[in-house]
Amino acid sequence: MTAAAQVGIAVTVRILQLDARFDDVDAWSAQIALLAWFTLAAVMLGTVVSSRNAGLGTRFSAAIAAALGGALGSAVALVPARHADVPLGDPLLLAGIAIGLAAAAGTLLAFVSAHGRALAWNAIVYGIVVWALLGEATTGPDPARLGQLSEARLSGPLVHNLGLWGPPAAAGVLALVVAVLARVRGQHRLPIALSGLAGPAMVAIAYLVAGPGSSDYQKIPWVAAMLAAGVGLAVSVVVGLPPRRDDAVAEAMSTDTAPLPQRQPGPVADGFAPRPASRRPDSTESWLNDLSPRRTPEDKQQFVPRPLG
Repeated sequence: MTAAAQVGIAVTVRILQLDARFDDVDAWSAQIALLAWFTLAAVMLGTVVSSRNAGLGTRFSAAIAAALGGALGSAVALVPARHADVPLGDPLLLAGIAIGLAAAAGTLLAFVSAHGRALAWNAIVYGIVVWALLGEATTGPDPARLGQLSEARLSGPLVHNLGLWGPPAAAGVLALVVAVLARVRGQHRLPIALSGLAGPAMVAIAYLVAGPGSSDYQKIPWVAAMLAAGVGLAVSVVVGLPPRRDDAVAEAMSTDTAPLPQRQPGPVADGFAPRPASRRPDSTESWLNDLSPRRTPEDKQQFVPRPLG
């Protein structure tokens, strides 16, 4: 449902134009990248929302279900893709392969992202930023490109520089903010260390599915997407992996402090038993009885008095 809604909005505002005529391969590759990203975003959102605070099996099942739903929802775009005119290949087949690859890659990415809130935060915020850029790109004469600005208000060289270095900078800042907030909230260090990869990875996978193209029109955003994924991961690893102060202190105390020696009871000598606690005799007779040897009832029965004389 989410993928179908995204595709419907993109077709309505002319972000996605799969039924047009494409004179070069790069323009068609840019459209394929958008279609793959819509599928990835739907899989990620469906998995994170449906498997919150769930077990491992539920998260995996949610990722599979979200992948199937995202692929079926994005398949709506195959209807106008039948009328596309591309310079090479079958447009319907190429669009279908892109949807399948994006759904498969999104399953693994969404399953990993469901294990930590920091991963989900990064993916959601980065997705909102990408959608904002897509909305801004509709104001220009050129077709929208994933994660890129349009040249409607800015010059071409400036757009190319921002298109190359803007996504890595945005991914680094977002990874830093999300990782710091997650550490302050006391979340697990491993999801924090991987959180910077969640959002940029969706854009990077979409460009990997579409290909790098043959000109700067597609190569610049392709390289920028790969750099953004690397920068986001590096920043989150630097923030998330170092141990917390409490963990470091506890580890130091457990390794440096030796246990105190315990007093062991000494061995009992042969024939000697520990002397019981003495008690105060109530009378002289009881004191003498304690000194005399104890006799059993059998001894008393076998006693024979000695005759006098």
